Amino acid sequence: MRAPRGRRGRRLRARGRRPRQRARRARRRRPAAHRGRRRPRDVVRAVILAAGREGDLEPLTADIPAAMVPVLDRPVMAHTVGLLRRAGVEEIVAVLRRHPQAVRRHFGAELGYEIEPRPLGTAGTVLAVRHHLGAEPFLVLSGQMLTDLDVAALLDTHRAGGALATTWAGRDIHVLEPAVLDHVPADRAADWEADVFPALGERVRAVEVPGYSLALDSVARVREGAFDLLEGRVRLPVTGEEVAPGLMLGEGSSLDGIAMIEPPVWIGDDVQIGEHAHLKGPLVIGHGATIGDGAQLRGSVILPESTVPRETLLVGGVAGPSRTQGRA
Repeated sequence: MRAPRGRRGRRLRARGRRPRQRARRARRRRPAAHRGRRRPRDVVRAVILAAGREGDLEPLTADIPAAMVPVLDRPVMAHTVGLLRRAGVEEIVAVLRRHPQAVRRHFGAELGYEIEPRPLGTAGTVLAVRHHLGAEPFLVLSGQMLTDLDVAALLDTHRAGGALATTWAGRDIHVLEPAVLDHVPADRAADWEADVFPALGERVRAVEVPGYSLALDSVARVREGAFDLLEGRVRLPVTGEEVAPGLMLGEGSSLDGIAMIEPPVWIGDDVQIGEHAHLKGPLVIGHGATIGDGAQLRGSVILPESTVPRETLLVGGVAGPSRTQGRA
């Protein structure tokens, strides 16, 4: 294993420790973006649209909906739910269609659920869950969106503007007054941007607020979002212990026997890495993955529970379990 050079992005030797020989390590989390931000003043509800089309994500979504595609240590939708909870949003309903059991298994009773029987559009879907919403403004977000939105800032901007709808400019994230649902056609599918907002004119405001957002609607964007989170461009909590600058290592994972590792690299829990492997960042290896002897990985994302055969060379790719192989 090559000697360390002491700077982020340079080759270094990780301090590998076998799971049986070390005590359970405390988790280290990157400082969360919500610290110092204001919470919403009132109880706010949110609707997460997780029933939409999968985009260009096949075959990653063969067994899960797009909202459950993992980004580092958790599904993209779990990052959004965590963001909303930290902002004080107490009631969240998720609208599902494909593979709803995958979402229910992960979140359990934490969320409310509705099944969309057929495509209703982004506005029609919200109209169908109107009975979950109260008399206060509510948020609508895409389940495929990786974001660190300043929720309180968007809500404050909406309240100050007096609009029926406030939309984060260029993103599919909105704050809506309940009365806006009176303008959604009930007899056909309808989208906010195409069918509802144009008719409302000045009662819709597009605003700029701080934050990152990326729709994970392709394999390439899954890779992009993972690297943005890994390298700190998305201000969300990330689990793992930083065993060296830019190198995050999960519980039960060891780096003994590898030939070279060059950060930034994030390795999840219980990852098995064979001898003489070369790992060059940016690189993400999901929990439970197995990396064969002599494998060379660079600029790639290895999804949870995946197996990379020995002597594999993977550059700029996304690898998943056997049924969900993808490439950026």
